[in-house]
Amino acid sequence: SAEGAHAVAAQDAARLVAIGSALDAVAAEEHDPARAEAIGRVRVQARALHGMVDGVALSADPPTEAALGQLREQATLLHTVTAEARAVLFPPPPAV
Repeated sequence: SAEGAHAVAAQDAARLVAIGSALDAVAAEEHDPARAEAIGRVRVQARALHGMVDGVALSADPPTEAALGQLREQATLLHTVTAEARAVLFPPPPAV
């Protein structure tokens, strides 16, 4: 239902705001350029997804299939960028 989509989008928008705030705090403390860049890429993607989710939450109409497809693509991109950042931030220990 449209109400259900809006409710889920509103919850997700709030979570994405919290994630963005946490990333801002982490980025402010990071001094290593490669790590800061990795965090920055995640921040950019989280903000982009937040904008899309917020649009659904605030819309009077139910999301279109095209909008849902864009949301899925953006969420997948955020997942990919997060995995890449994780590899930079938490590299595997060196082999001994």
